[in-house]
Amino acid sequence: MTASVRLANLFWTTPERNNNPPDPLGLDAMREELSNRLVPCLTGRTISVKDAFWTLILLRWSTIPFKNDPDAVRNFLSWERCLKLTWAKFPKMHDGKSFDGIELSRKQSDEEDAPQKKPYRPVLHNQRSQGLLGVHLQPFRSLDIVERERIMLTDSALVWTEGTNKPPRLSNGDWSQWRVSFEQVCSANLASFRRKFHERLKLKMPELYCAMERLNWSEKEAWNDAAPLLGSNGPTSSFAHEFCRWSHEVRKVFNSVVFDGKSSIDSWPVLKMLPTKDLMGTRWDSVRAFASRPPTLRELCDWHEREFRARRRGESDLWLSFSDGKLYTHQYNGSRSESTLGDCRWSNAVMMMKRNDLL
Repeated sequence: MTASVRLANLFWTTPERNNNPPDPLGLDAMREELSNRLVPCLTGRTISVKDAFWTLILLRWSTIPFKNDPDAVRNFLSWERCLKLTWAKFPKMHDGKSFDGIELSRKQSDEEDAPQKKPYRPVLHNQRSQGLLGVHLQPFRSLDIVERERIMLTDSALVWTEGTNKPPRLSNGDWSQWRVSFEQVCSANLASFRRKFHERLKLKMPELYCAMERLNWSEKEAWNDAAPLLGSNGPTSSFAHEFCRWSHEVRKVFNSVVFDGKSSIDSWPVLKMLPTKDLMGTRWDSVRAFASRPPTLRELCDWHEREFRARRRGESDLWLSFSDGKLYTHQYNGSRSESTLGDCRWSNAVMMMKRNDLL
C-alpha cells in the first residue's frame, strides 16, 4: 500500500459512521459527487476563512517541531483545544458564532483551574475527524498548502506563515495571557492570509471564480446561470441545479412515508434533466429510473435497501422494510433532518472565494 493510499484511509480525515448525516437514498452522496466536480478544492464543511487561517497556523506550530504525522497530529489537537477553550471563554474572538466542540469547550473553560494546557482532553467526540484538521486537510491538499503524502506544510504555506513560526507560551490559569496571545496572532496575520488564500482559490478554480463574480456572488444557488461560464463543467452545472431541487423533494416524499405514515406516493417531482452519461453506478441508475415517474412503495423500499447494503449497513439499520407484501416503517432508525449539502457547495464557494472587501 502506498503512502498516499494509507493517508487517504487514515481515520481522522473521515467522520465516524454515527456522525454522518442521514442519507437513506444516497441523495447526499450524489450531490457530493457533483460537488467534487464543480468545487473540487473545497468541501461541504469548509465555511469559514478565519477557521482555515487558524488551521494553517496550528499546523505551522505542530509540524515544525515534529516531523512525523502522529506527533504532529497530537500537537495540533492540543493547540486546537487551547484555541477553542479561549473562543468559549471570549465568544467575540470567534465573531460570536458557534463552532464544533463548543459544548465541551465551555465545560472545560468553566472549570475552577482553567485554562489548563495539559493534560490534553478532546473537545469533540472524535476531534481528529470532526475538528479543524478534519475540515481543512483535504482542501489544503487540493490547494497545495499541505503536502499530499504527509501532514506537512508546503513551501508556499511556510512563506505564508513566516511571522508565526514561534507559538505562544501559554501559562496555566492565565486567561488574559491566552486571549492576548491568540488575538495578537490573528490581528497581525489574518488579513494577509485572506489575500493569499483568495488568490490561491482563484488560481485553482478560475472558471468558477469568474462565473460567481459575473453573477455578483449570488447567495442563492445559481448553477444553471453559471453553466455557460464553466466550460466543460457546464452540463454538470446545469444538471446540479435541477438535481438539488429534485433531491430535496424526493427526500420529503421519503420522509412522509417513514414519519407521517403515508401509504401512497401522491406527489413525485419530475427531474427536468437526466444525469449526464459520465455519472455511472447504481445510485444514478435509480435516478434515471425515477426521474419522471414515481416509484411504488416497494420500489422506494428497494432503493433504500440497496443504498444501505452498499454502505454495509444491516437490516437493523433500515428506515423502511418490505415483507410479505407489507411495508414496515422504523422511525427510530431515521431522522427528518437533511444535510447541508443541498446546493452542491454553491454557498461554500461564495463564503470562501468572495473577496474580503465584498463581504
